[in-house]
Amino acid sequence: MAHAAAEPPPRSVINLHNHAQISHHGVATASELLTALKLPNTPERRRVAAQALQEAEIAEVADLLVDRVLSGLELHRMLSSLSQEGAVRRPDLVDWSERFA
Repeated sequence: MAHAAAEPPPRSVINLHNHAQISHHGVATASELLTALKLPNTPERRRVAAQALQEAEIAEVADLLVDRVLSGLELHRMLSSLSQEGAVRRPDLVDWSERFA
């Protein structure tokens, strides 16, 4: 993952990664999570993003917007897509993110 190595993860991604590690073992590295959030174009990246987002508090997800990891529209599209796949069973996150779409 060349993209992950070139760009150090911002604080929001590190926090999201740390929170996900509490509930699950081996949710990738923080750099891999950053790549998964920015480029969720493979099943493995989508799984990593979904697992971290599923465990997140809304404030942690909001920090992704503050750190410009994702735009509001990108975040909403990702959450909607992951919800439709059944990977994220958190309608509160999808409903919350809709305001930024």
